[in-house]
Amino acid sequence: MGGGLKTLGLAGIHGKHDWWEASFITHSLTVERPFCHGDDRFAVIFGMDTENKTTGERHQEREVAVYHVSGGKIVREEFFYAG
Repeated sequence: MGGGLKTLGLAGIHGKHDWWEASFITHSLTVERPFCHGDDRFAVIFGMDTENKTTGERHQEREVAVYHVSGGKIVREEFFYAG
């Protein structure tokens, strides 16, 4: 699967999360409240302390996740990282 910046559809979202769980150990995770934008989008800010299961490298980072909603369900997610 892999860690792309944009994922479409329920199967894609499930596949990406399965890839994440298989690839990383999450030592800590914080989530800042949802920031709503109309009826079809919201964003949250994640703070993570993770470890790559293959390399053992550990990283602390923050990212913004934007979720698109249709019919009351999340249908698309996008992630933005600090450069």
